[in-house]
Amino acid sequence: MLTLLRRIVWLVAMLLGITFATFAVIDLAPVDRAELAIARSAGDRAFADLDDRQRAIVRLRIQHGMLDPVTLEPTSVWRRYGQWLANAAQLRFAGPGGDHAALWARLAEAWPTPALLGGLALLLAFGVGVPLGVRLGCRAGPRGEGLASAALLGLGALPEFLLATALLTTFGAAWLQWFPVSGLRTAGAEAWPAWRQCVDLCHHLALPVAALAAGPLALVARFVREDVARHAHKPWGGEIREI
Repeated sequence: MLTLLRRIVWLVAMLLGITFATFAVIDLAPVDRAELAIARSAGDRAFADLDDRQRAIVRLRIQHGMLDPVTLEPTSVWRRYGQWLANAAQLRFAGPGGDHAALWARLAEAWPTPALLGGLALLLAFGVGVPLGVRLGCRAGPRGEGLASAALLGLGALPEFLLATALLTTFGAAWLQWFPVSGLRTAGAEAWPAWRQCVDLCHHLALPVAALAAGPLALVARFVREDVARHAHKPWGGEIREI
C-alpha cells in the first residue's frame, strides 16, 4: 500500500513538473498572444487609432491573465500556471472567454477518427510485435541479437512525424502513389457495396496506422524478444543450485 501511494505521489509530481516546464517554455517564447490576436483581426486594420489598439491589447492581456486587472502589472508565471491548473482541473480548455460547451461539442464530433486510428495502431503493434518478438527471441544469437536490437531500437526511436513524412512521400504523394494521402473514403464511395467501402477505408487508413504503430510495435517486440530469449536459454527445471 505504501509503495502504491509513493508511486501515485511520484506520478502526480512528475505530471506537475512536465506541465509547468511546458508552460514556462511557452511563456518564454518571444510571442505576445494579445498583439498576435490584434494583428490577426482584419489584418491589423481594425484599429485606426493607436490608442484604441493599445487599449485593446491591454484588455486582451488582462483576459489572458498576463496583467493584473487592478495594478496592470505583469503577473508571475506561477500565478498564471496556477490559474491554468485550476481550469484544467475543471476541464475548461477553451481558454479565456472561450465557449467550453462548443469546444466539447467539437471534440465529441471529432474523437471517433483519432480513436479508430489509435485502436488500429495498438492492435497492429501487438498483433505483429508479439509474434515478431517471439520469433526473434527463439532465434537469438550473438550476431542476430545485435542486428535485431539495432533494428528495433532504430524503429522505436524514429519520430512519428518523420516516419509519416517518409511514408507519405514514398507511398502516397510523390513516388509510388499506392495510397491516398487524405480523407477516410474516396469520393462517391458511399454508393459502393459494403465490402468495397471497407476495403477503401482500410486503403485510406494504411499509412497513418503504420506511422502510429511503428514505435509501439518496436517496443513490444523488444520486450517480448528479451523475455523469450532469457527463458529460452534457461535449463529445464530452472536454475541448478548447489547444496
